[in-house]
Amino acid sequence: MPSLNADSWQIDIDSNNGSLFQRCHYLNQEVFRDFKTAQPPQSGAGHFPLLPYSNRIKDGRFKFQNQSVILPDTLSGHKHALHGYGWMNAWQLDVQTPNECVLIQQNRDTDWPWDYEARQLIAVRGSTLCLKLELTNQSETPMPCGLGFHPYFPDLEQAMIAFDSDGVWLADDQVLPTAHVMSPPGFDFSTPQRLKRYRLDHCFTGTNRAEISWLNSDKTIQIKSSENLSRAAVYTAHEDDCFCFEPISHTHNALNMVDPVAEGIKILAPEETMMVWSEFTVSFD
Repeated sequence: MPSLNADSWQIDIDSNNGSLFQRCHYLNQEVFRDFKTAQPPQSGAGHFPLLPYSNRIKDGRFKFQNQSVILPDTLSGHKHALHGYGWMNAWQLDVQTPNECVLIQQNRDTDWPWDYEARQLIAVRGSTLCLKLELTNQSETPMPCGLGFHPYFPDLEQAMIAFDSDGVWLADDQVLPTAHVMSPPGFDFSTPQRLKRYRLDHCFTGTNRAEISWLNSDKTIQIKSSENLSRAAVYTAHEDDCFCFEPISHTHNALNMVDPVAEGIKILAPEETMMVWSEFTVSFD
């Protein structure tokens, strides 16, 4: 199991199960939530990567360049394909030092009809956790691609969050987007808001930064992401007392929208690579 133990970080990664984070502590405090036993284990992770798409694809079906793609359920009981393949398959350790590790995953002969290689950097630099994803299309035809990160944060009960946004996708009861609107009352997080007051499973647009804090702690987490991670999925899990702020590159179900590229999907030519990054900086005031 790859581990990072440097600069006061303790991070444990389950490379056999989607590179799930089992522990992510800084100065002995939780940054991402601690792993909890669950089936499948992905449901109890502290973090996992999103690739080659994020969130949901309606009914696991879409069309791309006259090709009809049908994907199976990612998780039992979920109607829609969910979060891609990175979190469900093993990664191979390529580099390991006390401060960083590099993991590689190759996609061959799966239900996703394109071959690719993904590389994931997990590194600590002082008080900052750096996450980086690269995905290269190794097929002979263009491939649609979306990337992102899926951290879970602890203690929803006490959490505060603020982030810039130019709008939000309203969603139906299947968490599929229905309409993009300027952030109405109840969706304005330009100033810190107490998250437990909300029930969220929405895609916000126009955001690359966020700040998370807790009323019962002096810990603050600043999140900064690459420009192409211009969206964020925000999810409140009241039953588990945790929440997610997920930097992502495209709108939920973008592959079934009129213009997927306008919604953040990147079309990778053969051997072309997409890269994204996010940084999580912890401070104590």
